[in-house]
Amino acid sequence: MKQYHQDRLDQMSAKLIPSKAESDLATWIEERTLVAGKPWSYEGHEYQKFITDYPARDKYIQKCSQIGMSALSIRWALGFGQVNPGTTVLYSLPTAGFAAKFGSARFNKLLRSNLVNKERLAVPGSDSATYKAMINGSEIYFLGGVSASGQISIPADCLIFDEVNFVSDLAITSMLQSRLTHSKHKISTYISTPTLEDYGVSDGYNISKQHVEMQKCSKCNHKFHVDYHKHVEIPGFLGKINEFNFQNKRILQNYAVKDAYILCPKCKRPIDTSIQNREWVCVNNESLAESAGFWITPFSAPDIITPADLIRSACKYVSYSDFENFALGNPFSDSTTGLSKDEIESCFVGNQILSVPYSVMGLDMGGLCACTIGIPNGLGAADVVHSEMIPLKDVKKRVAELKKKFNVIHTVIDAYPYTETVLRMQLKDRDSHAAIFGRSLELYVERTKDDDEGKALSGMRVVNISRERMLDYTTSVIREGSVRFINCEGEKELFKIHLTDLKRAKILDKDGEVAYKWTKSANGEDHYFFSMVYMLTAALMKGFGERFIPTGHGFPLVRSFVLDEDLDYASELARR
Repeated sequence: MKQYHQDRLDQMSAKLIPSKAESDLATWIEERTLVAGKPWSYEGHEYQKFITDYPARDKYIQKCSQIGMSALSIRWALGFGQVNPGTTVLYSLPTAGFAAKFGSARFNKLLRSNLVNKERLAVPGSDSATYKAMINGSEIYFLGGVSASGQISIPADCLIFDEVNFVSDLAITSMLQSRLTHSKHKISTYISTPTLEDYGVSDGYNISKQHVEMQKCSKCNHKFHVDYHKHVEIPGFLGKINEFNFQNKRILQNYAVKDAYILCPKCKRPIDTSIQNREWVCVNNESLAESAGFWITPFSAPDIITPADLIRSACKYVSYSDFENFALGNPFSDSTTGLSKDEIESCFVGNQILSVPYSVMGLDMGGLCACTIGIPNGLGAADVVHSEMIPLKDVKKRVAELKKKFNVIHTVIDAYPYTETVLRMQLKDRDSHAAIFGRSLELYVERTKDDDEGKALSGMRVVNISRERMLDYTTSVIREGSVRFINCEGEKELFKIHLTDLKRAKILDKDGEVAYKWTKSANGEDHYFFSMVYMLTAALMKGFGERFIPTGHGFPLVRSFVLDEDLDYASELARR
């Protein structure tokens, strides 16, 4: 009974002093929840209390895996609702299946093991996997990222996005933000293992007040942020630490990995990682950002994850990018995730005098429409001979001029969002198709009749493009040198921006399986990339024979076409 009255007093205090309630969340978690049958403790995970206590409405937590954030985040959800009666928490996970499992297993286990009697927290009978009603009027919804739009009508006070980088569409997080509009709390927390640079939680961290844990050397007092690649040492090993990897795992038997340590970069002596030698600091105090970012590396839990553990795990990850993401908590991009600016630079061959017997065009629609014109080159691709950004108001007139100038025999145009404009263009141009993205085993499927997309596309000539495969294809032919950019020097820098913007990110599909999806950065400057996709589709649709090219770098085999050098055949195509 004494505990019950204390509960009521806490609730009344929360109503009268909301700021007090929110600042007491870390204490509530520590005093009122259990872990493994014992009272919750921040010992060994001191970063958890620092982050929970930090006074910011929006938090971005970029973390390595198995660092204890899921255990903390479900306590956040419960604790926020308890210290702020009558509030609603939306807890979002990458898939509906994960959400149901999280709600029914981990959260119900938390309720059952809670120091407070379960019946005084949850309403009797409120045992749904995705919905919890609390006796103090608070509610918690567990949403799957794939289907979160179905819950868009629920008003909320607190949003928690767990493993946000693995949601199939980050736009869902933006939609859910609208649920906070009428709340006085407006709390948002984004938690995830990072994947790509400037994507998801990494992008949020980069625009926040950024916090890292600094390590102090107890011998020379030098402070530094521990970097696995720079500061981890093995006795007797003189090479670079990244030599310990899956492909080279036999090297483990040659060194005493168990004795690995962190080396002070100043005095070159092993450091003491005790908590008294570590401190969280903001590394960009000049920032005026109101959001707070936190980068949790394995070195924030040195009693649990040792340098030796990291070296051993580096030899177990088949994919090096997975080691960087999951083991170290680093965002990481390489050749498997997209094109580099150097790869694009190498495709530019300067200005040349050309005779263009025929060409194909790709057009990405927007306020500025990205136009790319290319000549099929016999390498399963096309050489780009012209590119420009055309204002939407001028696009019909300018496209007609370019088609005449470059003898364009086929055009593929982005069907959305300017469908009516595209339809009017098609009425004057029989050699064009409107592109719609979908999923297919084929790179593209031509449709002469539209039966699926409704009246908006009625009467249009449509080509369904397999989005992920065609973006793989486009990346592959550029990387392999099968595309040259001729007379395009003026647009080179813009091509570099647009062709490196899209990255191939890991996501979880609706079945919870790891899949890959090409995603744009927060800037979203990718227009020439898609105009290239449409141009290459146009070339394939007017293909001159076909073969298969292995692409490497983890991309699937792609279909390409061999140019028939008989220009009479090209002329025949132009007449069709």
